[in-house]
Amino acid sequence: MSEPLKIPYADAYKFIDKDLLNNCNVFAEHCKEHFKDNYFLYFDENLIVDKLDLEADNYDSDLIGYIINGDLKANKILNSETDYGVYLIVSGNIETNFMAVGGQEIYVHGNLLVKELFAGSYNHGFILVNGNVDSPIIIISDYGFILKGELNGTVYGWGETVYQEKNGKKIPAPHENELEDIFIDKFLTPYDDIAFEVLVKAIDNNEDVLIKYSLNLETDLIASESVKLITQSDFLKQQGEKKTFSRHSVLFIATFKNDIEELTIQESWHSYKYVIENNTVKVFFKEKSNQNFKEYTIGSNKYRRAKRLLEYNIDSMKYW
Repeated sequence: MSEPLKIPYADAYKFIDKDLLNNCNVFAEHCKEHFKDNYFLYFDENLIVDKLDLEADNYDSDLIGYIINGDLKANKILNSETDYGVYLIVSGNIETNFMAVGGQEIYVHGNLLVKELFAGSYNHGFILVNGNVDSPIIIISDYGFILKGELNGTVYGWGETVYQEKNGKKIPAPHENELEDIFIDKFLTPYDDIAFEVLVKAIDNNEDVLIKYSLNLETDLIASESVKLITQSDFLKQQGEKKTFSRHSVLFIATFKNDIEELTIQESWHSYKYVIENNTVKVFFKEKSNQNFKEYTIGSNKYRRAKRLLEYNIDSMKYW
């Protein structure tokens, strides 16, 4: 691999296909003043690397991004920073095993093949693919993703999805929300999303991130003592027959009746209920639109979410 050329921002547009250039926000009029003293690294050939690091903090602060006049092939393409990053413009195709990116813009003139997992996090980042996208798992966490070709793979996530641009219209791809079907709990947040920085670090360390969940009755059970850390805390104040506490639009409700202790964590869109009876915890869940709670048992996706949510709030109590 030859050394890349250092191209001033003002000249970089000359090295990009016109069709791709028309879609690159980084060359829009409002960006010219901001980037006038910055530069791109230009590869006039196919680029093959084990890892393409798109973390801006690992580079000279004047670097805007990479321009690759050819195909890009890498084992992993990573950026855990969701606010900013190194831009990537590829005139050919991208082929990689893992791609987990945050706050930069990425433009691919050809096709995108991600053999294992694509994950995009936060709305400061965006990817445009003029060709086809093939990836068995595509995680979209409030991230911008547009393609003009065909999509092959299953989209998961929330806040956004993948959009296919056809005949001037952007067609949203259907997406799933059951991330528990893909990841073990260390890669998930309490709020039905990926723990993005944890995931990127694991990929970078060559850990197996696509491990199927395996039930462990000892470690996966919600202990009554954990629930009581909240129900019997000083934060909850007596309100008639209940004790309540509200923080950041989340309402905590504790009730005590006939040796049964209950904790409800009520969020704007759904609620979890933890019922302690005979020192055993039962978990219930309901959407805001539903009247009745439904019970979920250990090992189910909702039970796993309930456990993460409880642990998150117990850990957060130190800041209340």
